[in-house]
Parts: sequence; C-alpha cells; structure tokens
Amino acid sequence: MRATGSAALAADAAGLTFARARALRDADPEFAQAWADAVAEAVDRAEAEVYRRAFRGVERPVYYAGQQVGTIRDYSDSLAALYLKAHRPDAYRDRAGAGIDRDSGPVRVVIADDWDRVAGDD
Repeated sequence: MRATGSAALAADAAGLTFARARALRDADPEFAQAWADAVAEAVDRAEAEVYRRAFRGVERPVYYAGQQVGTIRDYSDSLAALYLKAHRPDAYRDRAGAGIDRDSGPVRVVIADDWDRVAGDD
C-alpha cells in the first residue's frame, strides 16, 4: 500500500480479498495504524509528485519531421491550483456561491434557446 496507495492492490499482493483486508483492519488496531501510515506515506509521495509537475515541470521531447530536435519544460497549471487550494484554502478556495444564502430570494434559470423571448420580459 505504501508503494501504490491502493488498498485493493495491496490486498491482492498479500493474497487477500479487499473485504478480508478491510475486516483485518477493522479488527486489529495495530494493523489499522499500519494501514493509515501506509496511506499517509503514499499520499505524501503523490503530493511531492504534484508539486514537481506543477512547479518544477516535466521535460517533454519536441519532434520535427519525425526526429527529436529538443525538449521543452512543461508545467501543470491545474496541479499548481490544486496544490495551492490544498495548502492555502482561505486564499485559493473556490468562491462559487459566495454571497448567496437562504434569504437571497429566488434564482431565475434561463435556457439559452429561450433567451431572446425571456430577455424582453424584464
């Protein structure tokens, strides 16, 4: 489980069904702690990989006429956003719905095909 973060793969490698592994975890506090530690280690490694791809980038080959002519460093904006949201949620959380509460009143939904007809209703 430390290698993959997958309880199902770890159970299979140990010759257990996932249900049996989960039953062992539920019955044995030491096993449950080892399970949690293994998951935490796998998540830490995944987080390090997210950071690397987002902020250090990944070298990708560049081809021209079927030949590799160089490389380019590619960064992941989406992974950078996820990393920042996880570590600074107050600054980077999604704010969809901000300012809307139960007392805001009804919300009017307009289907795009009906827009011309509805726009004149106001």
